[in-house]
Formats: sequence, C-alpha cells, structure tokens
Amino acid sequence: MSKHAAPSHLHRSDARHEAREPFESTAGAPEFNLYALPAPLIRRLQQIALAIFAEETKPFGVTSVQYASLNAIQAFPELDQIQLAGLIAYHRTTIGGVVERLEKTGLINRKVGITGRRARQFLLTGEGEKLPQEIDPVAGRVQDRLLEPLPTDGQVRMRMKGRGLSGL
Repeated sequence: MSKHAAPSHLHRSDARHEAREPFESTAGAPEFNLYALPAPLIRRLQQIALAIFAEETKPFGVTSVQYASLNAIQAFPELDQIQLAGLIAYHRTTIGGVVERLEKTGLINRKVGITGRRARQFLLTGEGEKLPQEIDPVAGRVQDRLLEPLPTDGQVRMRMKGRGLSGL
C-alpha cells in the first residue's frame, strides 16, 4: 500500500469482517486512525445496514425510508408530510420525493388534510397495507445480519447503546 492510498479493504463488501488499519502517515505527520472516531464508525454502520437492507429487500422494490414511511403511515393513518418526516427522522422537504414515489407505485394515496388545504394526509392502499407485513420478516433478518459479528451479549449491549446514542 502506498503512503497516500486508502486501505484496500475500504472497497470490498466483506470489509466489516476484516481488521482495520490506520492510514499510514507520511514523514513527521501523525497517524490518522479513522476507525478510532465514533462518527465515522456510526456512518460506516449505517452504510452497512443500508446495503444489507437493499440486498435483502431488492425483490420488494422499496428503500429503507419507504419501508419506514409505510410502517409509520400504517401505525398512524392520515399523517401529513411534516408529521411523517418527524416520525421517521427524515428531512421534511426530502420526504416529499419519498411519498411521491410511494404514490406513483400505488402504495399510498394522498388526500386534502383537515388542518388546511395545503397539507396532504397519507393513507395506505390495499397493496401498501400488505407490503410492510411481507417485508417485516426480511427486515428482521437484516437486523440479525447486522449484529451477526457480535456475541449475543454484545448484540444486547449494541441495541441499548444505540438507543442511548440516538435518544430513543
């Protein structure tokens, strides 16, 4: 590996199972160990989680955000866009594209809200009601795969620490 090249394991899909090495330093420069910092580790875990979710749910044709949206609308019918974004911790303007795609694929309907003509509330279609139930077992498998490298007690601790860090 050259002095300035990123470790080759960053480009392989099995990267999470390999030992991590710090970037090699140049003469006189301190070593930079990206994997000693919590933010890059959390970001990397998110990348892994999204990749596993995409792989497992590919036959269903929905993203993790669409799946979360369907579950939220199922749990709280007639949410509006701002409420939905808050519930799934997504940006309130970006969620517009998500619900637009869900509507185009026939998974949700929008109706004029009771709080104002501009606010649209979301309702699941028949297909939108079935899809989360079909994906739920697969989503469980995603969670299992994500935590698989940890021993059972480590999996429990990870869930607890994740709740603490996310404020949930």
